[in-house]
Amino acid sequence: RDGLVVEKATSLLRTLTGRDAELKETPMRIESRLKTAKSVEDKLVRKKDAFLDDLRDIVGVRVVVGAAGEEVTRLCYKVLRELANSPTVLGVADVKDYVRAPKANGYQSLHATVYPVDRCLPRYEIQVRTSEMDRFASHGSASHAAYKARP
Repeated sequence: RDGLVVEKATSLLRTLTGRDAELKETPMRIESRLKTAKSVEDKLVRKKDAFLDDLRDIVGVRVVVGAAGEEVTRLCYKVLRELANSPTVLGVADVKDYVRAPKANGYQSLHATVYPVDRCLPRYEIQVRTSEMDRFASHGSASHAAYKARP
């Protein structure tokens, strides 16, 4: 089921960005992943009172837009808006705007939870960022490796 969500979400984003002339011309990478069973278990243990249905990031989709600059940053918001206005999406909620308000370590990205219209599909997390933000998140001080290395 989660694999189907990854496939449908990725396909939806490719379709939506292909409909908009500006987004169609913008270099874009769409990645998706399923959280491993071990990672899900670890998160449930950390959150103590959480249930599987409480986790919004078991399925994740990341959209990396263009290169750098304010113009490309604006397109991140456009991608999220296009998704929210899709007839196959019931709603987009829990938006966290780390672009306008970066985390203390400099991490920037738009995060949101997407609720598909098809109730058989679970919600999923989407992250939208520029390639510059993605490089920083992957290799800079905000990277997972740097985060895990902290005492």
